Amino acid sequence: MTRRFTAALLATALILGAFVMTQPSRAQGPASKGFFSSLKVGQMVLIAPVYQDQAETMTMPLLSIRTYDDPGAWKPYLKHKIVEITDSYLTAQMADSPNPGEITDMRIPAHSVMALYHVKKGGKKPGVK
Repeated sequence: MTRRFTAALLATALILGAFVMTQPSRAQGPASKGFFSSLKVGQMVLIAPVYQDQAETMTMPLLSIRTYDDPGAWKPYLKHKIVEITDSYLTAQMADSPNPGEITDMRIPAHSVMALYHVKKGGKKPGVK
């Protein structure tokens, strides 16, 4: 009886230890979005090419992504809606497609984004009367 009890206790301890020690999978835990961690799905953004001297020779232009604290003032410029965010790419949907009735999605690799800008609301600066 004691051996059975000890074996059952040991098996329970091993199962419980394995359950506690396992790390959560990406689906269970909070997902790290890496470079895109400041963006949210459903957020309206402005995606624009960054013009450089070598822009003509580049096959894929570098892009900048801008977000705003006050999207109402910038609404005419916010043409892209974030649909999906991963560590390696971002999917954005064009708010106004060039062809009526079409929905255009863009998958943007992380290596083609040069900068993420966040424009905050202007207010009184400290020390200014």
